[in-house]
Amino acid sequence: MKKTYVVYNTILDKIVYVGSSKNPEKRFYAHKWRANNIENGKSYSKYAMKPLHHHMNEFGVDNFSFEVVSDENIEVELQETLKPICCIKYG
Repeated sequence: MKKTYVVYNTILDKIVYVGSSKNPEKRFYAHKWRANNIENGKSYSKYAMKPLHHHMNEFGVDNFSFEVVSDENIEVELQETLKPICCIKYG
């Protein structure tokens, strides 16, 4: 079952992304890895160009935290409610 999580920019003091995953900890690590590897050519995945990854790269991945907010997949509802900066729905 997917869990819903939020990514928080500690510099801006704002939620910047809402996502869902079966393993949110692993998914957050993947977001950080992609953000760190955008410029050195290792990010070859089509998902590597998400606005979140560029945002994390710009502010530094250490300035982001995440929190699981629900054991249910309520990602869409939170995106509409919170309107995070990097929230763009991908197909």
